[in-house]
Amino acid sequence: LGSKLSLDLAVRDEKAFVALESTWKKGNSLTKEDKLRIKAEALAVPSELFAHCFQNIIILDKFLAYCSKNIVSDAKVAIHILAGSARASYQTVLVNRPPAEIVESLQADMLKIQEIESKLLAMPNERN
Repeated sequence: LGSKLSLDLAVRDEKAFVALESTWKKGNSLTKEDKLRIKAEALAVPSELFAHCFQNIIILDKFLAYCSKNIVSDAKVAIHILAGSARASYQTVLVNRPPAEIVESLQADMLKIQEIESKLLAMPNERN
């Protein structure tokens, strides 16, 4: 489910945060354009992570109907882990003050994640 992408995003997130920190230091020599680029990257990384988690949650949710009963619990656990990562990246996106349309889109996706998790929690002994 994209572990290389997850690792790449983690590395980019670390770099983006270090760069963002540099914008807070008094007397930095960053231009306004540099600061805007840095802030855009600080928003892009958690946004991409959220999208990655959301896409994989949707894939796993569809997969549940077809997977072996021996691995249903593994797929459910993966959904819950990805949902936690999605919530964390959602909060990070909000800290970066994105435009309203991005927030609205993320909120709709968060509701879909909540629906999927609620369904899994309501049927602990079912396949999905």
